[in-house]
Amino acid sequence: KIVQTGNEGLERMGVSEYLRGSQSIELKSWMRAYVERWNLLNAGDLQLPCVFESSLTEEQTLTTRPVILTWILNELLLNAREAERQLPPGERLLKIVAGFSPARRECEISIINNKVLPREELESIRNRSPLQRDNKSGRGVWIVGGQVRNLLGGVLQLPDPEDHQTRFTIALPERMDALARP
Repeated sequence: KIVQTGNEGLERMGVSEYLRGSQSIELKSWMRAYVERWNLLNAGDLQLPCVFESSLTEEQTLTTRPVILTWILNELLLNAREAERQLPPGERLLKIVAGFSPARRECEISIINNKVLPREELESIRNRSPLQRDNKSGRGVWIVGGQVRNLLGGVLQLPDPEDHQTRFTIALPERMDALARP
């Protein structure tokens, strides 16, 4: 088993300092702009815009790697959009909810969709097994979890099997000091 820190993995991949370095972002305005770009580029044939809700203040900052956070959000939203294809148009939902937990000093970003993740798929994700999907590797959520943990210093919280929606939550420390040093 190979164990490496987030920066060691980025160095092995030859990733530029732009991706390795962290920066402080005003999370609410950054997320609002991200959702606007997503809707512009990805609403596509479903005509399903992503809704953004936030309890963050305009001043709430997050020290993170914005390029990697963007990739993670894209992956989770693409998965959610694909799941929503299975529902009738009036029942489809894509939503991002962002908030801050003062007790844990964490920013939480949840990606929510109405199509409930089947229990067997959720168990595969929990066991870090690839999902059996047509023409896809089925490893996207597993990779996202590793990216959140190793490159952003956070945790990917999986959906509750009893929920009536699918909700993946990214919990990120307010500052990623331990990973910010090259």
